[in-house]
Amino acid sequence: VKWFGAVGDCNEVTGSGTDSTDYIQKAIDFCQENEKALHIDGTFLISDELCIRKTLYMFGNGNSLGYSDMLDVKVISGFVVKGDLTKRIHTRVLHRASASDPEDAAMAIAINNQAESTHISNLCVFKWFDRDDTSPTNYGDNADVGIFNGCRVHFKLSDVHILGYFGEAAVWQDVTRSSTLPEL
Repeated sequence: VKWFGAVGDCNEVTGSGTDSTDYIQKAIDFCQENEKALHIDGTFLISDELCIRKTLYMFGNGNSLGYSDMLDVKVISGFVVKGDLTKRIHTRVLHRASASDPEDAAMAIAINNQAESTHISNLCVFKWFDRDDTSPTNYGDNADVGIFNGCRVHFKLSDVHILGYFGEAAVWQDVTRSSTLPEL
């Protein structure tokens, strides 16, 4: 990712660092088009969704240390999710008998996988929160899901830590298939 301008200088304690969202997305797009693996070498700040649309192998140098207490987490390589992420992804939790029925509320996703045969390994997705705010409602910034999987086959996570107070789920498997539902 550093070849594309991403800077792995994020501090998971302070949440400071260079926002590398756009550079990482460019790296993802390049690797997908050229059938290359993507090495996440460092800790990168992202402020919006990273979308995987084609087969990709993304790997880091290690996930995290000290996760028995959220205050002591040290990200080895991966992403610190911070900011007001775009609420864009709708699921099919609510049954819709017709297109005019209301959709589920949109969710903000850190990593959105929509590709078959994606493999993510040996990294961490950490939702930043202010460690100085000891209130019971301190859940960090706006991110509902750490990793969203919308593909139907061959999605693999290995040695991935997804840490933080994600509003809906650390990992969301949205692979509904039915003869009465259109494809995602």
